[in-house]
Amino acid sequence: MDDGSGTGHPDGAVTIDDLLYFLGAYEGGTIAADLDDGSGLGHPDGAVTIDDLLFFLAHYEGGC
Repeated sequence: MDDGSGTGHPDGAVTIDDLLYFLGAYEGGTIAADLDDGSGLGHPDGAVTIDDLLFFLAHYEGGC
């Protein structure tokens, strides 16, 4: 999600920068944090909810 610049430019690696960027977007309720609609399939739904956080954490932990 982020290359360490804080601008949301991906770099192809899963690092702490991605986690920090996502958490900032999630806390702010920005569209960048809308990753999943609760289905677990990665379909955004226009809302930032716990489903987005859980989806992100599962994929972050898996390294992708």
